[in-house]
Amino acid sequence: MDGFNAGLGVNCSFCHTENKGTKQLEAEKDTKPEKEITRNMMRMTMDINKNYFQFNEEAVAQKVQAVTCYTCHKGIPIPEKEKKKASR
Repeated sequence: MDGFNAGLGVNCSFCHTENKGTKQLEAEKDTKPEKEITRNMMRMTMDINKNYFQFNEEAVAQKVQAVTCYTCHKGIPIPEKEKKKASR
């Protein structure tokens, strides 16, 4: 979960419901839409990595290219749209 927090620049309550009375997170509940969005983004990321990057036992973790939350989000909850470069 720390990877999500860093990749999106959020804390746990961004996706997880907080009990109003106890102020404790209720991680098992699926009441926030952000939680399902995260699941879909995880599926997309796994699919991209599976289909476009090659992993094997000899790969060194620091040298493996892979898509992560940070690839698009860059530490913010909603990624900024890429600015198109002016053609010359």
